[in-house]
Amino acid sequence: MSNQEIRDFLNKNPEFLFQSKHTEVAKLFNVTAERVRGIARRMKNNMPPPQLGKITVNNSRTQVSRAFTGGDPENVLVIGDLHAPFILDGYLDFCRRTQEEYNCGTVVQIGDLTDGHSYSYHEHDPDGMSVGAEYNAAKDQLAKLFQMFPKAYCTLGNHDMLPFRKAKTAGLSKAFMKTPNDIWGAPPGWTFCTEVEINGVLYTHGTGSSGPNGAFNRAKDSRTNLVMGHTHSFSSVQYAASHKDLIWAMQIGCGIDRSAYAFEYGETFAKKPIISCGVVLNSGKLPVVLTMPLV
Repeated sequence: MSNQEIRDFLNKNPEFLFQSKHTEVAKLFNVTAERVRGIARRMKNNMPPPQLGKITVNNSRTQVSRAFTGGDPENVLVIGDLHAPFILDGYLDFCRRTQEEYNCGTVVQIGDLTDGHSYSYHEHDPDGMSVGAEYNAAKDQLAKLFQMFPKAYCTLGNHDMLPFRKAKTAGLSKAFMKTPNDIWGAPPGWTFCTEVEINGVLYTHGTGSSGPNGAFNRAKDSRTNLVMGHTHSFSSVQYAASHKDLIWAMQIGCGIDRSAYAFEYGETFAKKPIISCGVVLNSGKLPVVLTMPLV
């Protein structure tokens, strides 16, 4: 059985591109699952997004590329984990529309701006992009982000720290490292930090926290209103009251394309990424999670 015959089958039946279906294809063609997996991965890298069974956006609303120049600085838009170059098509437009709809004059990107699959400490796909190719693809996606949001805070996530961790592993001094602004070509209006406090609300990526109560537990430990990303599959607002105070925690979902090979590890997970962003209104008093309409 030739590779071309298998490719033809996968082209006609894209639902079998995913790893959970590879064994079925292997049995059908009497080949190994590893062979099918290799063919499928190469196809995923080369095929246009709609052919991958990718989640697509309901495009009934016009895409937006210009920056929103107005907005109340007391209203904050929170953009979820992006993991460039694996940002879901339409997510940035969704965030930009949300910014204008809720009149947000301040923007926070909650971290994991980029993925770093090719240079991660974890197992990476040998059929995926090289380090250089992934870097260039990420910069291309981020160029749109920077155009749409020329001023923002980015609370560095665990994936954002990969270049610095790799340099440390190699024994390189910090003096050899560029700043995130220089690495990704961010405009001067972007501020990279580990966390930022705005109107008494702490914004942090959430490295080290997990589960449906990750943000809530972090807020209770800090005794402060808090916004966190990191967990992908959880998106909510929770409150805790004592006789002294009332605090809330908002857990933002993400804006990732879960069909990308970088997220194949989650194909068999029951919980899937929640595509959402958030807004914090009324000078830090009203947190709202907004899910992106998908088809």
